[in-house]
Amino acid sequence: MVRGLLNRGQEALSMQYFYADGTPFPLGRPFLAAVRRVVDTCVELLDDRWVDAHWDDATTAPLLATLERLRPLTDLPEVDESLHFAVDGRTGHLRIVERTYFGLEFTSEVAATADTVFAGPFRVREVSEDARPIAWTPRGPFGLGRRARPIGALWVVGVDVSPGRATLSLATRPGRAPTQFLVRQGRDGGTFAREPDGTSRALAARDAEVVAGVWTRIARGMANRARRVPSALVEARIDGTIVRSIGNPAPLVARLIAAIAPLYAETLYRSGRDDVLMLNDAAGTRHVLAVADLRGLVARLPGRARDAFVPLGLAPPAPDSAVRPLPLPPADARLCG
Repeated sequence: MVRGLLNRGQEALSMQYFYADGTPFPLGRPFLAAVRRVVDTCVELLDDRWVDAHWDDATTAPLLATLERLRPLTDLPEVDESLHFAVDGRTGHLRIVERTYFGLEFTSEVAATADTVFAGPFRVREVSEDARPIAWTPRGPFGLGRRARPIGALWVVGVDVSPGRATLSLATRPGRAPTQFLVRQGRDGGTFAREPDGTSRALAARDAEVVAGVWTRIARGMANRARRVPSALVEARIDGTIVRSIGNPAPLVARLIAAIAPLYAETLYRSGRDDVLMLNDAAGTRHVLAVADLRGLVARLPGRARDAFVPLGLAPPAPDSAVRPLPLPPADARLCG
């Protein structure tokens, strides 16, 4: 339902890559640059200023600035994207949430400007010419039947679009409790309305068609806006927990290293050398990342902090450490199979 909407023009950057031995590489992205970015960011996170810091509101901005470097990881496979529009008073907030398969989640807010409907609540007719009425409020004291209301006159106060489902929140005017229209795909698919009092009802076929057409136009407008306008990272989570609340960078660093380790090990193995990672692109250009450069980054850390990089072979394991380099070739076939 959302996949492909947030390409931000990146498909133009996609390219077929090959291992040094000619085997096709599973990603159409510059993986070696991502490896260096991850190692560099993890080294910074393990610096004393983060390890010894009290993670609170004062550290949020610099922490997010550091994590911003990791956003290219959302180019990896198995990333779920979702779009969210919500209204706070008269102000609209358009956000993008990108979830990686290894539990890291980025929430970014698209810059708001007055020249877009997403600057605040807006009427459906501003984005859709559909003026057909839909069943709205119950008619009479016993709710027998429903009054119809033209959908174009209703106000959009919230939209959530994620893989397999979408929710469109409509109200008779801003500030009023909205009715949420839920569109689901799959075996349990259908279009449903959740009333302000918590009750739910399935929509008649014609009303479902009207709602689906409206949310499709709005979702595409949100995606176009997100693609054209810069966004800023406002929150990062790991396994659903806000990174700032963890209070220690070690779990985040361990997850990041584990995420790239299988493909890193496979690339090193197929490069036929233990001192360099090599990939070739379809144009015949060879891309190289020296292991010594990565070890140089890790060497800036104190001894035990380097243990985090043992799975990549960038630091020797401590004698009493259970951490060992990832075997070559890797058994994990998630990205390498």
